[in-house]
Amino acid sequence: MAKKEGINQIYQPRNWNDIIKIVDNKGNAQLYTGQWNKNLKVQGGLDLHSHLIVPQGLEELKRIGRTEEHIEVGALVSLEEFINTGKKILPIVLFDQIRKDFPLPLRNSLKVGHLLKGLQVSNPLILLLCLLDCSLERKTFKTGKKKTHLKTQWLYLQQHLQDKYSNGELLCTLRVPIYRWDHYLIRNIQYSGGLLTIIALADLTRGYVSDFRLGFIYEELKPLRNKEWEASIMGRKNLFNQKEKENIYQYLLDNGVPGDEEYLKPSLLMILDNLLYHFQDREY
Repeated sequence: MAKKEGINQIYQPRNWNDIIKIVDNKGNAQLYTGQWNKNLKVQGGLDLHSHLIVPQGLEELKRIGRTEEHIEVGALVSLEEFINTGKKILPIVLFDQIRKDFPLPLRNSLKVGHLLKGLQVSNPLILLLCLLDCSLERKTFKTGKKKTHLKTQWLYLQQHLQDKYSNGELLCTLRVPIYRWDHYLIRNIQYSGGLLTIIALADLTRGYVSDFRLGFIYEELKPLRNKEWEASIMGRKNLFNQKEKENIYQYLLDNGVPGDEEYLKPSLLMILDNLLYHFQDREY
């Protein structure tokens, strides 16, 4: 276990037991995970806590693994290594979006943990990860009367976004389902009320919808998704009827998106009208 001396003591443990020992012995120790820990408060370049735990030495945070249904990637894996390792099995839309959002120099320097904690909720990539049903491994340090316990949870990303961040929390692994989603659409509507982003994913079999996802993000609102809509589309050859489109618009208003009858509503309805056309036009 390496330790650096200075105004703060910085510990670089190589396993979880070492971290637990530090937390037990140093009551004011804080986890520090660089760009992807939003709970660390720094003033004048110095951390306010007297003992820092830097888990960059944990090997499991640098691993990429695969099961029959998922690819699992540690929080300290670079974005470039992630998409290069998984490019033949990752959803095409995720591969494309990471390459679009992050140029190569950034993909080489930023870690997957940046996706887990560093992105703003309004970033389309967060919505996309929610629609793909990605989940996170979250480890939380619970300090009891006698010793510290490590609690491990797997949560869907959308469920995690509803929680408040904890200072004793590490997001360790991103789990992405292996499912290609060969048809997708990402559209932005910029209007007087702000920016609304729409993402739709679909699988089509002989012109019929066999799987479907639809979500929205607006400014700092949490991602909006209604699984009942998605289930209702299964097996259809056509997507939304007029009443359903009107209901989607009303759903956005009910969830905090400012209304706009002159531009937002007709733009949204036109996109929903043309979803199937765009899906059929964009095959890989």
